[in-house]
Amino acid sequence: MSKPKRKRIDFILVAIALLAAILNMYGIWKDQTVNGYYTAAVTSMLQNFHNFFFASFDQLVM
Repeated sequence: MSKPKRKRIDFILVAIALLAAILNMYGIWKDQTVNGYYTAAVTSMLQNFHNFFFASFDQLVM
């Protein structure tokens, strides 16, 4: 019989999750100097892959 495979931990994913948790606890998203245009662009980019490329191109042109 073959040995069952051990589960592998993805250290990069764990690091990203920890960074997100630290930034969220620090309150970085509650900053008063946030630009509404960039917030809307990122929100749009997360909804659709087409929007991701369109918004990234729009950011480069400006």
